[in-house]
Amino acid sequence: MRGTEVVSDPTNALAVESAARRQRQGHTGEAHLAAVHRVLRAQDFGPGASAHFRLFTLVSSARDAGSGRTEARLLTRHLAWWRTVLAELAPSAAPRLHVTVLDPVVGERLADTVRPALAVDGVPLLDEPERQRGRGYYVGCALRLTLHDGALEVGDGGFTGWTARLIGNAKERCLVSCLATERLLAGRVDE
Repeated sequence: MRGTEVVSDPTNALAVESAARRQRQGHTGEAHLAAVHRVLRAQDFGPGASAHFRLFTLVSSARDAGSGRTEARLLTRHLAWWRTVLAELAPSAAPRLHVTVLDPVVGERLADTVRPALAVDGVPLLDEPERQRGRGYYVGCALRLTLHDGALEVGDGGFTGWTARLIGNAKERCLVSCLATERLLAGRVDE
């Protein structure tokens, strides 16, 4: 049966495991999970893109501490990880991190907490207020990882309400993000 496994999004599966761990932990715990999985998607991604590809995914969840502090902590963790990965694996491919603020409180924490924590030279963190894709799917903020000054998207993510719904607690926060490994490799062919 192993040869017949199909997953369309490993972040969903990690969110289920994250919710189970969070229920056992209590209010002060956090869950941070990662996985690499081949996925199959039914939608058409356009010319040169495959519906069958590998994703490296991160899922983090924790209880809301108020005033967007939990969101800031989780966002800093994911963005710092992706910044390091992109800087090490594709330094000459002009990697970029993009963020679209969907909630003003998260926007405040992005300005006063996340950006200062990431204030080092390297992969820039750019605002992308015009992004429409993912609105309604993501809450708080959405992320994109790109190469070649934004021309090639290699990753995506944002906050979801998945663990909050699974646990039945609106105070739960869940951040998911992923990187398409084949796109990353294709984007750094000039290195």
